[in-house]
Amino acid sequence: AKMLSGGEGGDTDRVAARAAHKTACDGDIPEACFQAGKLFEVGDGGDVDEAAARELYQRSCEGGQMEACYFLGGMTGAGRGGASDPELARTHFATACDGEQSEACMHLARMHRDGVGGDKDPVEARRRFGLACGLGSLSGCVFLGQMQGQGSGGPTDTAEARKNVRRACEGDIMLGCCLLGL
Repeated sequence: AKMLSGGEGGDTDRVAARAAHKTACDGDIPEACFQAGKLFEVGDGGDVDEAAARELYQRSCEGGQMEACYFLGGMTGAGRGGASDPELARTHFATACDGEQSEACMHLARMHRDGVGGDKDPVEARRRFGLACGLGSLSGCVFLGQMQGQGSGGPTDTAEARKNVRRACEGDIMLGCCLLGL
């Protein structure tokens, strides 16, 4: 399937690549389920089929593909390919975050901060923003710094807040630069 997608050894054939990924997924290869899901989600190699994409991401996530859990969380929360279920989306994002997917940690932290899919939990939001920052999400560093500076979800720590906001600013995250300049 990868050879067909990338044109290795011949012409690119996105239709055949999509079918090959789906066949490999049916053979219980979680990475193939994830790749097929991406193709179905955007309509690469055929029509857009968000319901199929969501089901493929589910199979891939259950097979241990953490990026698929992140994609599944996004689709589940937004109601793409099925009903919207913010509580279930939170669970998928938690699985992906625990699997070191920084953007999943960001989404999960926001959900805890804002009370989406469950109660507001500033302590958990701060912890998850910290994980996102530690995994390289500069936006996570901004929000962590903001919470540290405000004493939200834990003690006020202006030194750590400044360090995290500066890190984001140095990575060209403008919100970090704005906060640093205040």
